[in-house]
Amino acid sequence: MASSRQELRPRIEAFIETGASKFVVMPLGEPPNWKTEIEALADDLLPLQN
Repeated sequence: MASSRQELRPRIEAFIETGASKFVVMPLGEPPNWKTEIEALADDLLPLQN
């Protein structure tokens, strides 16, 4: 479990290195602005798609 977006990408990269390819990302709490949160996650994580 990652406690911030900054921790999330390296954790997912580690799973990808071991062969994982599908992920469900959910916030631990209600984000102040869903649109902003989803856009930031997309910026951080979509480049990992292959």
